Amino acid sequence: MLTHGEINSKEDENRHKQTNLNKVATFFCGKRIVLSSILFLTFVIRVIYISQTADTLFYKNLVLDQLFYDEWAREILTGNGAREGVNIMGPLYPFFLVLIYRIFGQSLYMVRFIQILISTFACFLTFIISQKLFNRTVGIISALIFSCYGTLIYYDALLLEPSLTACLTLLMILSVLKAIEEEKYLYWVLGGGCLGLAALARPNILLFAAVMLIWFFFSRRKAPEGRPILYGVSFYLGIILILSPITLKNYLLTREFLLISSQGGINFYIGNNPQASGTYSSIERVSDTPGRQFVDAKKIAEDTLKRKLKPAEVSRFWYFQGLVFVKDDPWQALSLLMKKFTLFWNAAELPLNEDYEFNKRFSSLLRLPLPSFGLIAPFALLGIALSLPSWRKANMFILHLFIGAYMLSVINFFITARYRLPIIPLLIIFASYAIYWCLIRAGEKKWRQIGAFIGLFLILYKIANIEILKTDFASSHINLGVIYNKTGMFDLAIRELKEALNERPDYAEAHYYLGIVYSNKGWQEQAIREYKRALAIKPNLPEVHNNLGVIFKEERLIQQAIEEIKEAIELRPEYPEAHYNLGVVYGDMRLYNEAIKKYKQALQIKPNFPEAHNNLGIIYRERGWISLAEEEFKKALAIKADYAEAAHNLKIIYSVK
Repeated sequence: MLTHGEINSKEDENRHKQTNLNKVATFFCGKRIVLSSILFLTFVIRVIYISQTADTLFYKNLVLDQLFYDEWAREILTGNGAREGVNIMGPLYPFFLVLIYRIFGQSLYMVRFIQILISTFACFLTFIISQKLFNRTVGIISALIFSCYGTLIYYDALLLEPSLTACLTLLMILSVLKAIEEEKYLYWVLGGGCLGLAALARPNILLFAAVMLIWFFFSRRKAPEGRPILYGVSFYLGIILILSPITLKNYLLTREFLLISSQGGINFYIGNNPQASGTYSSIERVSDTPGRQFVDAKKIAEDTLKRKLKPAEVSRFWYFQGLVFVKDDPWQALSLLMKKFTLFWNAAELPLNEDYEFNKRFSSLLRLPLPSFGLIAPFALLGIALSLPSWRKANMFILHLFIGAYMLSVINFFITARYRLPIIPLLIIFASYAIYWCLIRAGEKKWRQIGAFIGLFLILYKIANIEILKTDFASSHINLGVIYNKTGMFDLAIRELKEALNERPDYAEAHYYLGIVYSNKGWQEQAIREYKRALAIKPNLPEVHNNLGVIFKEERLIQQAIEEIKEAIELRPEYPEAHYNLGVVYGDMRLYNEAIKKYKQALQIKPNFPEAHNNLGIIYRERGWISLAEEEFKKALAIKADYAEAAHNLKIIYSVK
């Protein structure tokens, strides 16, 4: 048994060791140069990554969501066919691109460079929040992890919204923390405004606005009477100020309430149906291509209800279909929800239409053993648990609420790395606290606590790194094949598409794109074979029917061409290219009235369609309607200034005037 003097001596020794540890931490973390160095490292790592990937085809040629956002922004800039209707996807990121394009020109490199600056600022915000909640040492650890976290680096180089959303989330959290500390209404308004902006990119984040009612309820006991109500009014005012212009625009266009975008319903159904996997998966008769996906979803809804639907009604239809699944099979729905919960905390970086793991082949930097979700998540969960005794502190409770609300908002739909990313900086903060806690206990030689911590960490690490879903790179091979095809590298495109089929033999889209490549090479027989294989797997692919019609037209099989293109239009009435191609067939048959009708239908769906304007002008010229022909050729050139055929046709008009 220790004597009283020995106990005091032991306590003095522990205090001395703790003091020395704190001195080391203060020396290391108390210098501004350390934080500056980490921020510089954050910037440099991302510049290196962009320099490694800038010349690769994957980053020079955009596909799917990146292409959709880029085209949306360019249409707004030029005013040619700008998407004036209801937003299919969140409008924040296209507006962000418009701002960059207007100032710096339409440079993809400049977009990525500015996203690097935003991410560097987000790293600084992560440090500030960590320091405010815990201490400077935790802030330094957080900033260091943020600087070299793999998926944060990866998404900074993509024309997608996650980096911007993550930064806005951190700004919102910091504003709310400042509002609590300083009791200033302006910070509440700023916090609400940042949440509103983030919602314009990721609408599901608005669940936090509802959950914040819990905080306002509990805080009413501590604050002066009526103050929490005013805080809440200020917070929600910030949200309303940002969202109201979009919501008002939607109402004026449709006379229906639609908060932000019309994609929510179909996304909910993708995550909640009998065939749902927990991550993104295709729906039968619905395209995976942005824009076309909503068109197909709208047609199915209208065919089911036997009437025309507004965008908000389409969204509600698909929400209802998802809820019907939950009602009809509650046990499967509950099992699916639990699966999505485990996927949310799982190491797998599940792709949407961009794949972090696949893209490692283009960058030696990403192939380094960088911090990953499988490592950070166990630390973060332990950090959250260790911070729970401080939940009564309003500022800590805010982060607990946000993490819970955001997780719930995601698992109600489906899990992807991209949708999970906005919460990563906050998980890094709690992971850093867990690491700090462990280091302090090690300095104090509290080995039992350290042992328990390590044991729990290993259990959580093992669980987080279990393979729940078998994934492949088939979609990424298709995306790369599409890019090779666009750049004329047909043999490489064929290689990638065949690789996709090796991984997933029943992948109809791979057969479809392989048919396109064969057609571009002039191998029409092989193209027809691949198109028919695609239809054998998925009979309701309008693009395949359309392309078959084009080949049959070139082969002078006119009746078959008409049948295939009409089938494409039947499957997707709002398919401008199919209407255009049918117009071409009718034009060749000198059925000018039918051709005019089809070209006009194509232009009604897609006003910025220069080829349709040009062909319409040709028919008008053939019929002697010179003024109308001139007008159409001018419209074609206004959309596509270097359109040589339209310019030539306009010269012919001028020569006969």
